[in-house]
Amino acid sequence: MSDYNIIGIDLAKRNFYIVAIDENRKAILKKSITREDFFSNFLLKLPENQTFAFEACGGCHYMAQRLEA
Repeated sequence: MSDYNIIGIDLAKRNFYIVAIDENRKAILKKSITREDFFSNFLLKLPENQTFAFEACGGCHYMAQRLEA
C-alpha cells in the first residue's frame, strides 16, 4: 500500500468509498469499506504521513481528529 500518493474518501454514515491515486494521478484502488474496517484494518496497513482528501462536511472534522490520533 505504499504506492498510494493520495487517498480520497467519500464519507458516509456506514460505508466509506475510497479511491487511491499514485504519483501519476492514476486510480490504483477503488473500494467500498465499512467505517469499522477503515479504522481497524485499512489504516493499520498504511505508512505514516499518508495524505487524505475528503469533502468538507460536519464529519470531516471528526475524521481529521481520528486520522491525526
